[in-house]
Amino acid sequence: MTTRSGAPDEPASPRPLLTIADAAARLQVSTRTLRREIASGRLAVVSIGLGRLLRIRQEALDRYITAQEVQGRPEHPAVRAMVAQAAIDRSKRCTARAAARLPTNRRLSRLRCA
Repeated sequence: MTTRSGAPDEPASPRPLLTIADAAARLQVSTRTLRREIASGRLAVVSIGLGRLLRIRQEALDRYITAQEVQGRPEHPAVRAMVAQAAIDRSKRCTARAAARLPTNRRLSRLRCA
């Protein structure tokens, strides 16, 4: 399509670009959290000018929300790692206590720690 002057019209964006604050408000998170998601590459942004102005397309925000949906109980990898490390630490403490109580000639594999 062209305007009266004969110059072609720029295609209108079906949805406007969102600022970091607008997108954070829609997700109900802080702008700091949203910037971390952008820095990690989980949320795509549009860089305007020299890269200081960041905008988020509504479609990118929708994709991000869809990617974050989980079924059932969400389990963060960091939580899993902490639980596993706690079990290892408990096992080490238990084995060390039991070893201190036993004569050195007994095998540690027979120990049970309460």
